[in-house]
Amino acid sequence: MNENAMSVRAQRAASPESQARRLASAIYPGVLKSYARSFFNRDNLWERSLQVSILKEQPIQIVGFWGIGGKQQPDQYDEKLLTEYEAIREAIGEKYPRAADMMLILANSHGRLNGYQGFDGYLEAVAHEANKKGIASVSLDDLYREWNIFLPDPRIPVDKNSNEWLEFEKSQRFGQLVESAAKHSQVEIAPEDAAFHYWMMRRQEREPLSRSFPNGILLVNGSEDLGREVLPLNMPHMYSRVGPVWFQHD
Repeated sequence: MNENAMSVRAQRAASPESQARRLASAIYPGVLKSYARSFFNRDNLWERSLQVSILKEQPIQIVGFWGIGGKQQPDQYDEKLLTEYEAIREAIGEKYPRAADMMLILANSHGRLNGYQGFDGYLEAVAHEANKKGIASVSLDDLYREWNIFLPDPRIPVDKNSNEWLEFEKSQRFGQLVESAAKHSQVEIAPEDAAFHYWMMRRQEREPLSRSFPNGILLVNGSEDLGREVLPLNMPHMYSRVGPVWFQHD
């Protein structure tokens, strides 16, 4: 190889783009693989999102929902998940000086749709403990107001001739969604109707969520199958090895 070719290769290797690619690879999958059950990375979403943040010298933006499952106060399961999130932030910070900004979306809107009550103290305590670990939080109610969207009304009968119902019924995850509604919904309606309302609620969040967090990475505590059904598909997903702790009790 002549000196000119070697010089070109050296310049390319030293370019900001090449450095960003190497650093992105060190984070995904390098750092994160030990914290994840799986990843959603259609069209190299992970690489592109990380490289944008690195080139702009911005923190890696990580966003996750914190749900409602009947708890009144956090317990050991909640603490385990918050500790896991803190470890993820610290591990990224060891590779990338701008580190990670982690945001919890406190899913009070989801809780109300599912018929839960009296969860404000629980979410406030979770937010307080998260803040002590350097993790921010935002109310989903506040985001709904910002996005100008509204919860479905479970009192209104489902029109099972509508295009929305027919699309829902054809979903590959129809059975899983109905099973989950039967297990977790506190609303006294048929499980398939509760599942439909949940599905409609989550799907309407897709576009505004990705708009609010344009370079965000979604940190998910459920299954990848259901995540692909209801979460934005133009954002990378990381499926945590820790499950939905709000449904786990002492």
